[in-house]
Amino acid sequence: MKHLLIIFALVLSIVQLQAEEANGVVFSLKDDNKMWKIGSEYRVDSQQIIQYIPESETIYNWKELLTIQTIENARIDPMNVFQLLLKELENIGSGKDLIGHRIISNNDKGVLAEWWIDQQSPNDQHEWIRIFNAGSSTAIMRYTTKRTDKLEQVEKIWIPILTQAYYKPLMRFENFYRDVYYP
Repeated sequence: MKHLLIIFALVLSIVQLQAEEANGVVFSLKDDNKMWKIGSEYRVDSQQIIQYIPESETIYNWKELLTIQTIENARIDPMNVFQLLLKELENIGSGKDLIGHRIISNNDKGVLAEWWIDQQSPNDQHEWIRIFNAGSSTAIMRYTTKRTDKLEQVEKIWIPILTQAYYKPLMRFENFYRDVYYP
């Protein structure tokens, strides 16, 4: 039994580094070379958020965080979502003077952007975010790091991961009859 568990763990680690799917968002972490685990998961109606953290960290004390958020049956303009995020960030702490941001791309594949707090403090962090649509739904994929000393190296890994991700909205069977027969 012990050998079976070891083999199962090895298979899981290989699969986890090759490709993942979270609530319909498909992405590959093979270039990150890290083991990730689910730190938290929330679902409210048609919206789900899954937060991944490196295996050695906790959701309450993380240095890296991967967040996948999906909003089913709500096609929201990606630029509007990013502007709302910035507005929320500006309301935290001392306001917009703390937050830097940059749009990396804005096209038919969605918005790819970054924001950061760089005040030489323990609260410093950097995030790359991609907001994109599929069908009538919206997906948001975010990689956040508090390790701001190696941003160029991290950017080379995470921008391709975010850019290559795609979303295939899931059909939820618990609402299938209601949605199909009772619109």
